[in-house]
Amino acid sequence: MHENSVRTLRSIAFVAAAALLVVACQSDAPDDEGGAAADEETTVVVAISDDLSTVDPQGGTGIIDRNVLQNVTDGIIRRNGETGELIPHIATEWELSDDELVWSITLRDDVTFHNGDHFTAEDLKASIDRMNHPNLGGTLGENFFVVEETRIIDDYHVELHLSEPAPLLMLFAERLLLAPKSWIEDIGYEVYSSREPAPGLGAYRLVEWDRGNEIVFEAFDDYFLGRPQIDRVIFRVIPDEAARVAALRAGEVDVVDQLSPVQVDQVEGDEALKVVPSLSMARVRVSIDQRKPPFDILELRQAINYAIDVDTIIDELLPGAVRTPAGLVPQELGFNPDLEPYEYDPDRARELLAEAGFPDGIGPVEFSVYPSYSQSEEAAQAIQSYLAEVGIQTEIRVYEAADFVTRKQEKHDNPAGLGPLMLDGHSGGNTFHGYHFYQNVVNCVQGSVTHAGYGCHDDIDALHDEAVATWAKNPERTIEVLQEAEVLLQQHAWAGFLYQVPALYAMAADLDWQPSPAEQSQLRFASWAN
Repeated sequence: MHENSVRTLRSIAFVAAAALLVVACQSDAPDDEGGAAADEETTVVVAISDDLSTVDPQGGTGIIDRNVLQNVTDGIIRRNGETGELIPHIATEWELSDDELVWSITLRDDVTFHNGDHFTAEDLKASIDRMNHPNLGGTLGENFFVVEETRIIDDYHVELHLSEPAPLLMLFAERLLLAPKSWIEDIGYEVYSSREPAPGLGAYRLVEWDRGNEIVFEAFDDYFLGRPQIDRVIFRVIPDEAARVAALRAGEVDVVDQLSPVQVDQVEGDEALKVVPSLSMARVRVSIDQRKPPFDILELRQAINYAIDVDTIIDELLPGAVRTPAGLVPQELGFNPDLEPYEYDPDRARELLAEAGFPDGIGPVEFSVYPSYSQSEEAAQAIQSYLAEVGIQTEIRVYEAADFVTRKQEKHDNPAGLGPLMLDGHSGGNTFHGYHFYQNVVNCVQGSVTHAGYGCHDDIDALHDEAVATWAKNPERTIEVLQEAEVLLQQHAWAGFLYQVPALYAMAADLDWQPSPAEQSQLRFASWAN
């Protein structure tokens, strides 16, 4: 049993405040400080809410896939957990041409895959080609569809030739996940369905996937930044949060990822445990399918915003959450600090509902719920009650996370499968840049099939285009443009704007680990106290 230090957080309010201030400093520690393995094998067991959908890092579709498999494979860059600044990693240098159509990238020459293949530019090209392939069906490749050709200059220099200017392409390069060319040639361009590990080049090798139970990783001796200090990492699937916390208190797991504020008291009173706050870029909203009447009516969408008492939901269910007046969270470039959120005003909601042509109310309509955000079901029930008070009747349906994502992808082209109202959210791509939200969620032409809110507006789209065009030459103007877009997004009531979720982790008191928003489950930074 590990010798535990004592850390007791005095109140949920303290934790909530810290969650906005404490940042993943660990993610910026020098990479050459990886420790050698101790004489005795060390293990960390992390309790997670849901299983992987695949062990194919390039074909994963959900948050769980992305967070867990980041231990197996790396993107070509890393990100400062506080500022979002790009950090050289496998890509050591990058430069954009004057016409913004070519990214020139220099790569490390000392990287080895888990299968023993030495990494070169050939593997990068093969990885981009596979992630871009329409058969793969993943959510990561869509960021690189603009790459028309990956031109190999030599083993460690490539040029990404683009079909159109993409000055912010490197913001997404942490998602450019690498696999050996030899493996790609063998398995092809379909999502890898086997339980056998796909060879990555990250700090850990995937050695076992017991579907529905646990995913087991072992430290990779030849990791190019040094062997991690934790020898063995196990992600254990425990769907119920109370059961995850009980397993932590019983010493069966070492980390609960992530902890809802209502469970903080269960951890605070145990001297063997601690709560670790982290910055979260995730935001939750009521997405509104504006393609489906009557939700194309502005007054109805505004009524939804006035009807929901978001502050009370935060106070009772999610202490530490922050109101989001429009699309962005405060840490993102382009957030408008002068924009006030909708007030809770049920009388105004009823007036707007009548102006929309529904003095006697509407519904019931399906209210679809994505379950992976903390307190999703409880928040949905509260929202349902608030909407009912003003005459908007809903029927809640909670989906499995993977099923919800699949239905959203299908619904992008076919308005069926989910309700016109959806409680879901978005991470902002962890880019710390509002461009990502407007590019992938609101943009009329290039909206992401996994995040689209099913409504776009020409004036907002024009601002998005200007933000893209001005970034490389005039980033200050880009900020102004995105702040203007935030005002219009709120005026259009594009969604029911709710909150930025807090990120709290519960863990053994003697585990030294600070998760970051960019590397939420990256255990190579963890170590046990001596």
